[in-house]
Amino acid sequence: MKTLIIKYSSLGDVIQATPLAKIIKERNGEETVSWLVEPQYEVFLKGNPSIDKIFLLRKPKKQPPVLWLKNFIHLIRQLRGERFDRVIDAQGLFLSGLIAFLSGAKERVGFSNAREGAPKFYTRKVDVSARPINAAKRYGLLVSDAAPDKLPFYIPRQNNWEGLEKKLLMEGCQKGKDIILLCPTSRWVTKNWPIQSFIELAHRIVALVSHKVIFVGAPEDQHIQHLLDDGMGKKTVNFLGSKALKMEELITLVSKSRLFVTNDSGPMHLAAALGTPIVALFGPTSDELTGPNTDQCRIVKTNVECRPCFKKVCPIQTHDCMKKLSVDDVFKACEIFLNN
Repeated sequence: MKTLIIKYSSLGDVIQATPLAKIIKERNGEETVSWLVEPQYEVFLKGNPSIDKIFLLRKPKKQPPVLWLKNFIHLIRQLRGERFDRVIDAQGLFLSGLIAFLSGAKERVGFSNAREGAPKFYTRKVDVSARPINAAKRYGLLVSDAAPDKLPFYIPRQNNWEGLEKKLLMEGCQKGKDIILLCPTSRWVTKNWPIQSFIELAHRIVALVSHKVIFVGAPEDQHIQHLLDDGMGKKTVNFLGSKALKMEELITLVSKSRLFVTNDSGPMHLAAALGTPIVALFGPTSDELTGPNTDQCRIVKTNVECRPCFKKVCPIQTHDCMKKLSVDDVFKACEIFLNN
């Protein structure tokens, strides 16, 4: 039996889907499992003992149309050459459904409520409309009738601590100090706690403990980098914007951290998979559906009536679900872990 899993983006979604490979292998050790993913997320799969082969999908917007089409045809030929018995489409979009169909696999599995017409390409549709469960457990239903109680996450450890430690020393971090990570951004503006609240929280943590506080983010967070530099000075290290870490470095830093404070974001799921304690801030999204799969977590949210709205733009233009999260409440959640 040969299975291909399609889950090519994004960071948090790929991580939450990784237990699929282990679940399949535990059922049938003879089965080979392949995975289709975008190049920037390959690091979360490479070295996973439950994944036998990785195929890379380069998205159309990152290359000229003619080149993308040529590469896409080559990819489809590769997949057809593997003669997969089954394709599991955990992405649930038109492109992923089309790839599943073009792969030639006789069995094509996906969610009945997948978007962009993707279910038209499936031979078996999994109905989850009446099951409001966490996203990671929801993926498990693609290969099992019941969602697993404990998800077997596996994030390949990176052999790069020595180089990363040198980078930390250059930024003023002392050896032996515990690291507190703060992630002030996410892919939706509505999911972001105000940056000034993050700055106030960082000042409180710095005043309370001798740990090193580090902000992490993406290269496109250049404007946040300037705000943090102005608001924190030398009191924190700011690895975002022009100083953003590579994915391999982020994995190592999160795994070495004492606490991770974050909006609902991809790195939140990375921290959960690595077993790092989390304080997660939720506004327009639901912690029951997209929250981290770990017992080492404190969720902080408000009782604003309109949440969760699941909107990328605040429908009432107030952003109260995040603005009304008090620094006091978030700090108290952090203290639970810091005082242990």
